[in-house]
Amino acid sequence: MRCPSISTFSILLMQLLLTSSCCPLAQGLKLQAKVNENGNIDILMVHDGKLWLRSSEVFIRSNGRLHSSNPPSTTESSVGLLKVYSIERGIEGSDIFGSFNTTTVTWVTEDSVKVEFSVSEYHEGGQIIFTQRFPQGLNITSANDPDQVITSFPSFQLPNKQKNKLSYSRGFLAYAGSMMGSEYVIDRWGNASDSLPGGMRSTGPLVIFDDDGNNDLDKNHDGSKNNSPSSNQRAQQRAGGDAIVLSAFSQFMSANQVNDNSSNLLRYGIMGNVTEVPLNFEMKFIISADKGINKAMHMWGEKLLKYYGKSRAALEQDLTINYLGYATDNGAWYYYNTEGNKSYEETLIEVRKQHTDKMKIPYRFLQIDSWWYYQDEKSWGTHGIKNWTAKPDVFPHGLDYVYNHTNWPYIAHNRFWSNNTDYAQQNGGDFKFCMDDKKSFPLEQSFWEFLFDYGKSWGLYVYEQDWLFGEDDMNHCTLSSATSARTWLLQMGRSAHKHGVYIQYCMEPSRFVLQSVEIPQVSQARASEDYKPGSDQWRIGITSIFGDALALAPLKDNFWSNSSEIGRYGTQVEEYPDLQAAVSTLSTASVLPSDSMFSPNVSLILKSVRADGMLLKPDSPAKMTDKAIISQLRPQSSSSSVTTPTIIGDLWISHSYVSGLVFPQVFAAESSAYSLGVEEIVESCSVELNLEEEEEDKNDGDTAKEERCLPSMFSSSSFSSLYLAVNTASPHPLKTLTYVSSSSFSSSIGDKAQQPSSHMLNLPKTTKASFEVWSLSPVLRNGWSLLGDVSKWVPVASKRFQQIEEIGRGNRGEMINNNISGMASQLSATILGSPGETVTVYAAYLKNKQDVESLESSLILFSATCVLPESGSSRVTFPQKTCLYI
Repeated sequence: MRCPSISTFSILLMQLLLTSSCCPLAQGLKLQAKVNENGNIDILMVHDGKLWLRSSEVFIRSNGRLHSSNPPSTTESSVGLLKVYSIERGIEGSDIFGSFNTTTVTWVTEDSVKVEFSVSEYHEGGQIIFTQRFPQGLNITSANDPDQVITSFPSFQLPNKQKNKLSYSRGFLAYAGSMMGSEYVIDRWGNASDSLPGGMRSTGPLVIFDDDGNNDLDKNHDGSKNNSPSSNQRAQQRAGGDAIVLSAFSQFMSANQVNDNSSNLLRYGIMGNVTEVPLNFEMKFIISADKGINKAMHMWGEKLLKYYGKSRAALEQDLTINYLGYATDNGAWYYYNTEGNKSYEETLIEVRKQHTDKMKIPYRFLQIDSWWYYQDEKSWGTHGIKNWTAKPDVFPHGLDYVYNHTNWPYIAHNRFWSNNTDYAQQNGGDFKFCMDDKKSFPLEQSFWEFLFDYGKSWGLYVYEQDWLFGEDDMNHCTLSSATSARTWLLQMGRSAHKHGVYIQYCMEPSRFVLQSVEIPQVSQARASEDYKPGSDQWRIGITSIFGDALALAPLKDNFWSNSSEIGRYGTQVEEYPDLQAAVSTLSTASVLPSDSMFSPNVSLILKSVRADGMLLKPDSPAKMTDKAIISQLRPQSSSSSVTTPTIIGDLWISHSYVSGLVFPQVFAAESSAYSLGVEEIVESCSVELNLEEEEEDKNDGDTAKEERCLPSMFSSSSFSSLYLAVNTASPHPLKTLTYVSSSSFSSSIGDKAQQPSSHMLNLPKTTKASFEVWSLSPVLRNGWSLLGDVSKWVPVASKRFQQIEEIGRGNRGEMINNNISGMASQLSATILGSPGETVTVYAAYLKNKQDVESLESSLILFSATCVLPESGSSRVTFPQKTCLYI
């Protein structure tokens, strides 16, 4: 079945198509798994035959003993032999990914316990899936260390530093720690035995990648100058080197990744404190391959989403990641703090009056943190939940009173449950809990039904489950079971779905992000540490890759919008409020100012939104580029003759999609000087657009192939690879107007030979104060470009514009009339917003000059100011500058 053209549908349907069965997943690179008679496996890339991973010893723990396929490799004295019982090859099967061939090795212990370890190699799609299956279950299994594993398959050899030079031409990115893996590690694969993380808090996706896709186009393999790189070379350079992603593929909450230094192995299996494995229990792991780090992560995520049937619909439907909100989280002015002698109830109602009613800041929801409910002072570390109801000194008239006076639904915070919680039967409550030393754990679906019934009575919209690392990896109820943590989250998700409540994960290790693929109501997760004025927790360019891959909005947290606020946290001030606002907007998650009553920077906050509070954000979040990630690798050699590569810094790219066109944003902060061409900017987009003019372009050679991610509306025309760009971080964006073109553009126009660098986006060295946000707009076939609403961070957002149409396009190569009064071409677009909102739209017309160097002088700017009618939409047309109410 052929998918419909993207230009036919809204951006929502386009995002849903990413996980729809209408279109198969892109093929990616093909992997091969070779299984020998000892049960060991080699993982190779088919297109070049290179070895990526080689497996080694497998083991299980059963009946209080370790059973290994290679007993001498362990130091334990009571190690039993795990030997091959049978190998069954050529088992054909098929699933949602297509057909595959499975090899199953049955292993048996000396006391006749059998386990089945299998590897499935798919004929298409670029993935291999490993399965651990336990027909008899396992008993007395604990290794007494939650960061270890009680089963090990697959187990891959880590590089030997002295012997494996190839491992140093590869790097890895491993997500570790809480907050969406924000303590990630980037290093050479050859250093993996020293630096690769693992265990309960650091089992996340592992990306291993070639860095040879980072080579310069103007050099041949022998170092000589390449004066005319081919389209294939350009495509390979843009796509990056080969990359694979390894992760759990099922039972995410009990799966561990372990760097076993004693045997120099990377192990995957069931976490180390599990005491027994149920009958017929299965756990799966996946290796997925593609070109480039970002694309490999995106396609890996699409496979998990497709397998578990989770769409990206929640990203469009969750109000709190589509409208502006106000926060009282850690770092906020009113975090455990009220205004004067007022209660929280009085303070928040007054914030509504001051910020929204008087200053016209269109907040649409309120985040309330841990200060509002009853906590147990005797609980672990910090106070656990005793009772999730509002304290009378905080909300004297109840949460519903504030909701009714502000019309703001809540993101409501929760943390781990105290073992003294009022809800547990052990304490006289109504529900079964598993009790730990200082914590407890709900065991019944009915508990969540009760909790969300209560929440909906006072305006609960998003349930924020915080302290996830402590709830899971410091609680014997979850650590000792292979299934209880997953059951807990599924129960939470089912009741949330029934009650129309969305879920935010916070302080979440990577396993929670992975688990979210089974829970459609989880729409967002924290992607950085808690905000405090002056902190650097805005750096979400790498965690956003992870979150976006699994359809989660990567939340930066709240921020102060004014640099003059002081006194709440000693002498701390927010020196870079513009940076905080820009990152929040580009994250595609919530934008959460948290200023004091009288201090918000209104103009800065409004730069992110429409008048009705709708966020004007990209459709895919800002993510660090492959080259910026690769630049963080250590040199391949410690030799003094080796030049340390320049670290690019925080260079991120996001995209908006309107009418089948791609409008990228380029963010740079604390970054080195760097130049990007259209290929690197536009072809990093994760959506593959359909070519509307496939037949017309079929005789254009390699051009159509190399520009598959460029909008088909102007593919392969004289303006096929030309964008106009403005820096929206500048106080005067139009004064920064420049153009960016691809190498094919510079080589096909004019008599003079053009250097590609002269048409690149040349970024200067930046700091946090001098950060830049470049918004790029394609020049259409008829010479027009929609620059949009340049007063916003994202001038052309899908929530501001729809139905962009070029009129009078003409044939390819036709000269455009230079006489504006008799202009034969037009540009029109539909403006979306709030009734009565005033929107100024900019467009540019580019006369078709044959000399690239004179393009700037041939540029003509237009602006039209429209006041939106009751319908909230108007049709603007250029060059007439008319606004037609619709």
